[in-house]
Amino acid sequence: DNIEANTSGAIYQWLDCNQNYSEIIGETNQQFTATANGDYAVEVTLNGCTDTSACFTVSTIGIIESTFDKEITVYPNPTEGNISVDLVSNYESISITLTDAQGKVIKTNSLEGIESFDLKIDGPSGIYLLSIKSETETALIRIIKR
Repeated sequence: DNIEANTSGAIYQWLDCNQNYSEIIGETNQQFTATANGDYAVEVTLNGCTDTSACFTVSTIGIIESTFDKEITVYPNPTEGNISVDLVSNYESISITLTDAQGKVIKTNSLEGIESFDLKIDGPSGIYLLSIKSETETALIRIIKR
């Protein structure tokens, strides 16, 4: 996901709001491409004045494809093992399948009458794929476990 500062010709420093507004090393351009879900702000310096933007939430990292009407969010991603998935709308029935990078099924589940759910990824660090299917919609999400 790309975020861009509105002010041109200034000095920029992108910040991680979730890490006490710490500077993101090397991110000093007007545009910032987030590689992980989180909250980000930019510090803009122009004519000797410095101001910090509001924090912007990035929550779509990892979504490979989705036919869901609303934008699904999966966080945190990368994760230590526990993730939350928000489908935004209530679904009568969904099925989820979690596979490892080699395609081995780690977990499957059917959930009913839900809008969001939590999932624990048991297993080693690496890349996992989460498939979510409703009666008419599907999504495939890449999840990184640290």
